Amino acid sequence: AVLAGLCALTRNQGILVAFCVAITPFFDQPHRYKKAISQFTKSGLISFSIFSLFPIYQYLKTGDFLTSLGVQQNWSHATSPLEYFRTFWFGNPQQSVKLSALWHHAYYFFLAYLTWGIRKDNKTLAIYCALSLAIMPMQGELINAFRFGLVLFPLHFAFGNMLNAMRLPIRLAICLGFI
Repeated sequence: AVLAGLCALTRNQGILVAFCVAITPFFDQPHRYKKAISQFTKSGLISFSIFSLFPIYQYLKTGDFLTSLGVQQNWSHATSPLEYFRTFWFGNPQQSVKLSALWHHAYYFFLAYLTWGIRKDNKTLAIYCALSLAIMPMQGELINAFRFGLVLFPLHFAFGNMLNAMRLPIRLAICLGFI
């Protein structure tokens, strides 16, 4: 919970890390709901208290608890649920349809596929990856899929396991294509 709180201080996805750490007892101890709720609450309070240092710092420096959100007001955002979903088929006017944009989409859907694949082995990681993927289209495009997909490193381990099961020539071809 302490490390998850520190994650929340360093990156927006860290808040998702803190949430996933807090829900882990529900998967580790099914049928022990009282204990899981207690651990969820304790973990959430620890992570939140660490994360709350950031809004307090912002208030002390600027007089506004949400200064960091104010600087994001001119960033590209989907303004409606329809715009969010149009992201997936290049339906938003700001979206590029160049080859690089196609690669961003392909990588995004590849990460979604890997997320689906790890759900049986580790529900907590799968939820973290799914939530991270759900945030990406909120920009109205997937231009940052590579950048934001990098924090989903557990999926890259799953990809490595997939590659390891393939024949060497196929592995080499995929690795060269990936590079």
